[in-house]
Amino acid sequence: MRRRSFLILSVMGAAAYSIPFVSCRSRNISWNKTLAQPVFLSHVCDAKTIQEIGNAYRAQVPEESKADDLYDLLTTDSSGKSVASSLDSNQVSAILSENISHEYASGKTINVKGWVLSTTEARQCAYSTLIKP
Repeated sequence: MRRRSFLILSVMGAAAYSIPFVSCRSRNISWNKTLAQPVFLSHVCDAKTIQEIGNAYRAQVPEESKADDLYDLLTTDSSGKSVASSLDSNQVSAILSENISHEYASGKTINVKGWVLSTTEARQCAYSTLIKP
C-alpha cells in the first residue's frame, strides 16, 4: 500500500470511528429528577397535570421540544451561564428556584393550559415528558 493511500484510509477510519461520539453531550443524568420536577407545581397538581402542561408547552414552543435543548436551557443560571457539572442536585435545585423567582419578578412568564408559569417551570414540565424517571 502506498503511503498516501495509507494516510487517507487512516484518517477516514479515525473519522468513522469518532462520528458516533460527536453528537453526544456530556449530561449529568443524576440531575434529571431535579430538572424534571417543578417543585411548586408538584405541591399543587398531580403528575398527570404536569405531563399535560409539559406536552402543551412542547407543542406551543416547538424549538424547545427536544430533551437536549431543554437540558441545556434548564442548566443555565439567571445570567445565562452554564451550571458547573460538579454541583449536586440540591445546588441545581437552588439555581432553578432562583431562576424561577427572577423570571416572575421580571415578568418572563408563559400561559400554558391556563397556568401562568415561569419559563423555567414550563421547561421543567416539558423535560419531564421526555426523560425516563
